[in-house]
Amino acid sequence: MKFNLSRLLYEKELGTRSYQKINDIPNDFLNQQNKKITKLWKLLESLYSFLNYEALNINQIRQILEDIAFCLNSNDKFKNYFMSLHGHYYIRLILIVNIESKEVQLLTLKIIKLMSPLQEFTQWVMGSDDMVSLIFRLLHNRSLVEDVLKTLNSLFLESSEPFDLKKIQDFYKISNLIINNSKLYLFIRMLFTSCTDFNYHTSEDDDDDSSLEKIIEQKINNLQTIYSINQSIVLGIPNFLKKITLLLKKSTHSDWISPLIRDDENYGIGSNINSDGDLEDLETANYNYRMIYIENISDVLYSLNIETENVDDNDLLKVLKDYTTAECQTEILFILYILLSGTRKSQAIILLNQFNFLDTLILLFKSIDWKKQEYKEDSSPFFAKKMYIIDLLIVWCDIDVVLSMGNLLSLKYEKEIQNNKKQQLLNSAAQDKENKENIENIENIVDLIFKAYKDSFTLEKEHLSISYLMESMVRTWPNQSLQNYFLENKLLESLVEEILTNDIRFMENAFDLFGELIKNNRNSFSILNHYLNAMELSKDNNNENQKQNITEKFFSLFLDNLNSSNVCLRYISISLYSFKNENSLNSNNENYLPYPLEECKVYKFFNNNKVKIFLHLLDMLTPETISAENICCLNTALTFLLLAKKENQCDVFYDALRDTGIEPFPRLDKIKSLFLIWRPFYIYSPEDRIKLEFSSTFSFNHFCECVKEISNL
Repeated sequence: MKFNLSRLLYEKELGTRSYQKINDIPNDFLNQQNKKITKLWKLLESLYSFLNYEALNINQIRQILEDIAFCLNSNDKFKNYFMSLHGHYYIRLILIVNIESKEVQLLTLKIIKLMSPLQEFTQWVMGSDDMVSLIFRLLHNRSLVEDVLKTLNSLFLESSEPFDLKKIQDFYKISNLIINNSKLYLFIRMLFTSCTDFNYHTSEDDDDDSSLEKIIEQKINNLQTIYSINQSIVLGIPNFLKKITLLLKKSTHSDWISPLIRDDENYGIGSNINSDGDLEDLETANYNYRMIYIENISDVLYSLNIETENVDDNDLLKVLKDYTTAECQTEILFILYILLSGTRKSQAIILLNQFNFLDTLILLFKSIDWKKQEYKEDSSPFFAKKMYIIDLLIVWCDIDVVLSMGNLLSLKYEKEIQNNKKQQLLNSAAQDKENKENIENIENIVDLIFKAYKDSFTLEKEHLSISYLMESMVRTWPNQSLQNYFLENKLLESLVEEILTNDIRFMENAFDLFGELIKNNRNSFSILNHYLNAMELSKDNNNENQKQNITEKFFSLFLDNLNSSNVCLRYISISLYSFKNENSLNSNNENYLPYPLEECKVYKFFNNNKVKIFLHLLDMLTPETISAENICCLNTALTFLLLAKKENQCDVFYDALRDTGIEPFPRLDKIKSLFLIWRPFYIYSPEDRIKLEFSSTFSFNHFCECVKEISNL
C-alpha cells in the first residue's frame, strides 16, 4: 500500500529516482496524504451516486461540490488527486445532466476554474469533443454570463494550443445573446484568446523566429491556422463588429462609465441588461449610467498600480473612470486589430467603413495627450490604447488595402480639407468672430498625426510608432501632396538632424521616413542640398575641417548603418534614375526644366559609392543569418542591379562580384546560396511580393530574371 500510494502521490516528483527512496518517506506523512485522497475519493463516490438517482438531491450535490471546491482551493495537491481519481469526468457528467440550479452551476464553474492552472486538466477540456460546448451552453442563463466567460477565458489562457471555435455547438445563436449583454467586454476577452497567439504579440523579437527558413516552413505547413479560422468565425457573429465599434464610439462620451465599474445588475427590469442599449439606439440614446459602490477608491487604484500621491481626493473617481475606460477601449481596439491583421482583413475593413470606424479612431487619437507619459509599464491600458490606435491607422495604410480599396486616409483628409474650406467661406461671409475661432481649432487627420509626432519626441516608443505611421502614410499616398506637406513643415530638416545625432534608437525609423519623404520628389532633393549647404555655412568659419565634413558625416552614416539605411538608399537610387531618365526623355523639350544632377550632393555621393554599397549589402548577409529583418538588404542590392541593367551598366557590379579575378568566387557563390532561400520565401509570401514591387517599382518577374542571371554567372 505504501509503495502504490507513493507512486500515485509523487509520480511526477519521483521521475527517474530509485524506487527504494520511497521507503524513506515517513509513514505519518503518507497516512496524512492518504486521509486527504480518501476524503476526496469519498466525495466523488457520493457525487456519482447522487447523480445516478432518478430524483436529484440538489442540496446534497451542492454540498458535495462545495466540499470538493474547498479541497481544491486548500492545497494544490488535491488538483492532482482530482485528476487521478477521474473527478473531471464527474464534472462533465454534471454539465451533461444540466442541473437547473444556479448554485450547482456556479460551483461547477468554480471547480473548473480552480483546476484550469493544471495543464493536464486544461488539455483534457480543450481536447474534449463537448466540454467547452457544455460550458458555453450555460450562457443561456443571464445570471451566469460573467462566471461562464471568466471560466472560459481562464481555460483559453492556460491552454498551450488555441481552441477551435467550430467545436462549440450553437456558437452563433448563443453569441447573439451576449452581444447585448453588459458583459460583452468579457466575451471580447474570451474571443481574442482564441484568435491570436499571445506569445507572438508579447514576446521580444527572437532571431531564430525571424529566420527565413523557419518562416518558409511555417507558411508551407500552416496555410490556414486555427487562429485564422477562428478570426473568420468571429467576423461571422451577427452584428458583432457593428456593436463593438458603436460601443467604442459611445465610450468617447464624457458621461460614459466602463462596464468594469458599472452597475448593470440593477439597471432597468431584470438583470444584466446592457445600459449601452441595443444596436438601434446605441448611437443616439442617453443613459443615466450607474457606478458600482466602491468603499475605498484609493485601495482600488493602488491595486491597479496607479500612483495617487499627487492626485486630489476629489479627482480619484475620475482617475478610476479614465483607467477603466481606457482598459475597455483597449480590449475593443485589440480584438479589432487582430481581425484586421488576419486573412479576412478586406472584409473587416469594408464592414468597419460602413460604421464610420475611422472617425471614431481619429476621435480617440485626438483625445490623447501625446506629450504625457501615462504609464510605467507596457501593461498599462493607457499605453496599450495609444499603440493599438496607431497600429489600426497603419492597417489603413497597408499596401494590399490601398491597392484593393484606395487610400481611405487620403480620401478622408481631402474631405476634411474641403469641409474646412467651405466652413471658412461661410464664416467669412457671416463675419462671425466666434465661428472663425472655432474653425481655426478644426484639425485634419494629417495635422493631428504630425502634431503628435512632434509632441511625442521625448517618448521613445510612441515617437517611433507615430514615425512608422507617417512613413506608411507617405508610402501609399496617391500623390506628392503629403510629402510636400511635411516638407513645408520642415520635417526633412528635422530628420537630417536626427540622423546626424547617430542615436541608434531612432536611426532606422529616421532613415525610413527620410527615404519616403525624398522618393521621386525633386523638392526634397533641392531642400536637402540647400540645407546641407546652410549647415556648413553656419559652422564656425575658422573651422575649415568642420565645414567640409558636415556633408561627409551625413552620408557616412548611411554607409555605417546599412542595415538601417538600405531601404532609404534604394529610394535614392530609384529617384536619381527617375530624374536622369526624365532629363533624357525631355532633352528636346524647351519648356522642361531639367533636374541639375551635377549640383546634387546626393547624386555625387551615390555615384561614387554605389558599387561599394552594393558589395557591403551583400557582405552583411549569409545563408545562416538572412532573416525577415535583413532580407531588405538583398532586395536593395537587386534593385541597384535592375537599375544598372536599364543603363547597360551591370558589368560594373558583376566584375565587383568576381572580386578575386580567379575562380572560385566566394562572394558570388555565397550570393547564389542566398538566392536558394530568397526564392521560396517570396513564392510563399504573396504579401511580401506586393511590398517588394511597390517599394522598388519593379515587377517580381524582373527580380526573378535578375536572380537567374546572377545564378548563371
